[in-house]
Amino acid sequence: FGGGTSTTSIINQHGGNVLIGVQNGSSTANRNLYVDFQSASGSATYNLSGGSLSVAGTISASYGSAYFNFTGGSLTAAAFNTANFANMPDGTLVNNGGTLAPGGLGVAGTTAITGNYSNSVAGTLSFDLGGTTPANSFTNGAGDYDYVSVSGTVALGGTLGINLINGYTPAPTSSFTVISAGTGFTAGPENFVNNYNGYVPVAGHPGVYMQAIIAGSSLVLTNYGVTPPALAARFSPTNVYGVAPYTVTFADTSSGAITNRHWVF
Repeated sequence: FGGGTSTTSIINQHGGNVLIGVQNGSSTANRNLYVDFQSASGSATYNLSGGSLSVAGTISASYGSAYFNFTGGSLTAAAFNTANFANMPDGTLVNNGGTLAPGGLGVAGTTAITGNYSNSVAGTLSFDLGGTTPANSFTNGAGDYDYVSVSGTVALGGTLGINLINGYTPAPTSSFTVISAGTGFTAGPENFVNNYNGYVPVAGHPGVYMQAIIAGSSLVLTNYGVTPPALAARFSPTNVYGVAPYTVTFADTSSGAITNRHWVF
């Protein structure tokens, strides 16, 4: 998009559903979203703060004067190329409050990111599990699960959403490679705000957890139905005695799916 007599083109999506190359029914036409002005002398901006943006092709820019801000709503795209976005000088797509949902919420699909990806504390990564086969296209069949490939680094944080679709229940031994990072992870799954001492809840299934682990350059979901250890608070103090002012430190060895900590002194 972009053009006209102004040197700036801006789209602010606060709600609604924007579909590019996604047709009614089962057919999907490959279409791309180019965030560009008509020439290198202008700039173009897409602000996604609400609703859903679904692109069956690639989101990209050409001139280096484009901006894509992901602060809300849900983003579903077959591919995202971070090159030439002025607000991604290091080639990093940052999720600052939205939901990255390969295939769309409730549908298995894949997203390929050329560059790096960072999921901030306000962002959500949502993965649908419908079977043991990783998705290999924009949208896939009932027996597949969501998959994200990133050519560079991945920094995890925010919320990890795990959703079972199409009546599927994983076997306890099943593993799902949901992210592959070409050059590794700069922040791991321990940074998810809903990773409770190593256990991540499965949406819609109270008391059911999986574990999110790093295996090489991949994020893997595994151990469906794992039972967390019983909740137990354990703290080992050091430097217990001294003259005020004095600092006492504690080593936290508590167990269980700990959702919060409350200190009383």
